[in-house]
Amino acid sequence: MKADAASRALFVGITGREPDGVWSAPGRVNLIGEHTDYNDGFVLPFAIDRRTYAAAGLRTDGRIHVASTFAPGVVEVGLEELDTLFPAGRDAVPEWARYQLGVAWALRRVTGVGVGIDLAIASDVPVGAGLSSSAAIEGAVAVALDGLWGLGLDGVALAQAGRTAENEAVGAPTGIMDQLAAMLGRADAATFIDCRSLETEIVDLGFEGAGLALLVIDTGVKHSHSTGGYRERRDACERGAALLGVSALRDVTVGDLPRAAELMDEVTFRRVRHVVTEDQRVLDTVETLRTEGPRAIGPLLLASHASMRDDFEISVPELDTAVEASVAAGALGARMTGGGFGGAAIALVPKTRIETVKDAVNAGFAASGFPQPHLFTVTPSDGAWQAVSVYCMGGARDPASERPMSRSSADVGPVGSSRRRALVLSGGDSGRYSDPWHPFAKTSQALSDLLRADGYAVEVREDVDEAVRDLQGVQLIVANLGDSWRNGSSAAHRDIDPEALRSALERGVGLLAMHSSVGSLREYPEWAAAIGAVWLPGISTHPPIGETVVSVLDDGSTFTVVDERYTRLQFIGESDVHATHTFEGLPTPTAWTRQHRNSRVAVDVLGHDSRSYLSQGHQQLIRGLVRWAVGDSDRPVADRF
Repeated sequence: MKADAASRALFVGITGREPDGVWSAPGRVNLIGEHTDYNDGFVLPFAIDRRTYAAAGLRTDGRIHVASTFAPGVVEVGLEELDTLFPAGRDAVPEWARYQLGVAWALRRVTGVGVGIDLAIASDVPVGAGLSSSAAIEGAVAVALDGLWGLGLDGVALAQAGRTAENEAVGAPTGIMDQLAAMLGRADAATFIDCRSLETEIVDLGFEGAGLALLVIDTGVKHSHSTGGYRERRDACERGAALLGVSALRDVTVGDLPRAAELMDEVTFRRVRHVVTEDQRVLDTVETLRTEGPRAIGPLLLASHASMRDDFEISVPELDTAVEASVAAGALGARMTGGGFGGAAIALVPKTRIETVKDAVNAGFAASGFPQPHLFTVTPSDGAWQAVSVYCMGGARDPASERPMSRSSADVGPVGSSRRRALVLSGGDSGRYSDPWHPFAKTSQALSDLLRADGYAVEVREDVDEAVRDLQGVQLIVANLGDSWRNGSSAAHRDIDPEALRSALERGVGLLAMHSSVGSLREYPEWAAAIGAVWLPGISTHPPIGETVVSVLDDGSTFTVVDERYTRLQFIGESDVHATHTFEGLPTPTAWTRQHRNSRVAVDVLGHDSRSYLSQGHQQLIRGLVRWAVGDSDRPVADRF
C-alpha cells in the first residue's frame, strides 16, 4: 500500500471516520553543505520524491491522538499537557510520537491556537538513511495543523516550528536546513539557504537537461541525531567559534584557518576546518551550477566527502565504499549526505551509467562483506502540500461545531423581499486590501453587474473593515479582496471588529468568497474557518494566467475561462466540491460550498481579472453559488445548466 493510502487507512482504523484531509512533506537530499546549518552557514538541499503523509481530522475534546505505521498503538495527550511534556518531560513520550506532538506544541507556543486533532502518519522516506525522514514528518504535521487550525503561517514559520520540535521535543540538536528544504522545495531545483538570515533562493539544477540522475545509496547503517556523536560535533563547533571570538563559524573564512590552527587543539581545528571549507564549497557549487552546469560540480562533491571523512570524522566504511565504487564506475561525483555515522551516500551519475554504477556498488559492498545497500534514484521535487482533501458529497459536517450542514431559506433572514441587499467587499485600487496584481475595482464592478441583473441591491465598499462593522440588513456578502498583510499593515492596524463578522455568520448571512479572498481577512479569526481554505505563502501557488477548462461535477459539463488557477491551498474541514480544474494532471477544487455556524458559504477561486467574468460558464457558476448561499437552492451548480 502506498504511503498516502496507508496514512488514510490508519486514520480510519483508529478513528472510524475519514480524515478531514491528508497532508504531505518530502524527504530531502542535501546536495552539499553538511553540518553548516547550525553554524549559521550555507546549505544547498533539494526536496525528493519520497514523502511522508499525515492524515488528520479535528476533534472536539481538546485532545491529540497520534499514530504511525512506524510503531503500534496510539499516543493520546491533552493540548494543555503539551507544555508539561516538552521539553522537560519528553522521555514520557515514545520517540516516534515526539515529532508529531512536538510540532503541535511548537505551533501552540507561537500562535496560542489549537484544538483537538487526530493524526496518522505513514511514509516512504527511508528512516535513518540521512534523507531527513524526521523533517518530512514534522513538515507534514506542520502543514496539516496549519490548515486545520487556520493559522495561515508561511513555509519559513512552519519550518521553524519543525526545528523547535526536533531540538526541544525530540532532543536532537539539528539546524533548520532539513525543515526548510521540506517546506520550500521546488521541482528540478535546489533551495540555497542562508541559515543565519533564513533567506532562500531557488537554484535550477538542470539534471534532466544534462542527462543526469541522482543515485541514493542507502547503506542500511542506521544513525540517530539524538545520540552523542552529533552533539559532540556541534559542541566542537561552538568551542571553535568561541576561541575565534565569533558568534558562529559562518563568520570565519578560509583565510582565517592558519590563525585557528594556532588557537585550538588538533581535533577542534579539524572540525572547524570542515565547516569553513564546506561553506565555501556550497557557494562554489551554486556559482558552478549557474555558470557551467551540473556536470561540473563533481569535484566539489568529492571534496565535501573527503572533508567529512577526514576532518569531521562522520563517515563510516560503508559510506566510503559507496563513494569510491560509484566514482570508479562512472559517477561524476559522490558524497555521503546527512548527519553522518551511517545513512546514505549520493552519486551524480549520467543516466546511461546508472545500472553500471549500481552493479559496481553492489559488488564493492559484497567484496567488503557488507550487507547489500538499497539503491534508488530520486528526483528534485516540490515541498510540502495538502495531498488529499476529503470532501463529503452531501451531508458534510463542520468538525468544529458538529452542526448538520443543512438549513431552510428561513434561516437567512428576509430573503423573500424582491430587493435583497448584497455587500461587495472590494480590494479596490488602493488601501489595505488592494494589491499590485488584481484589478479589484473592475472585477468588483463585474460581480455587481451580475448581482444587479439578478435583482440585488448592491453596495460596493472599499473601506472593508468599516463596512464589516455594520452588516445588519445584509443578506449576501461577496468578498473580492487581497491580503492586507502583504502591505505590512498586520501589526499596526487595529480598527477591526471580528465580532461583527462572527455575529453575521451566526445570524445566517450568505457568503461568497472570490479568488484571492482565500488569502485575505487574516485578522478575522472566523474567516479561514468559514471559507474552509487559506492561501499559504510559500506553499500555495498558481500557474500563469491562461485559458483553462473547468469541469462541473454536478452535471458533468465543462466551460472555458481565461484565469489564474489557484492550487495547493490549505483546506480546513470538509466541503462539497462542485467544480474542478486540472493542475499537474490532477483535479483541483475550483468551487466549493460548506456551512459555517448558521451561514451558507460558497467559494470560487476564479476571478483574477475582468476576462474571467466574460465566460458565460463562469457567470452561471457564480449565479448558482449565490442562489445556494442565500438559501434559494439546494443544488448550487446543477440547477443552473
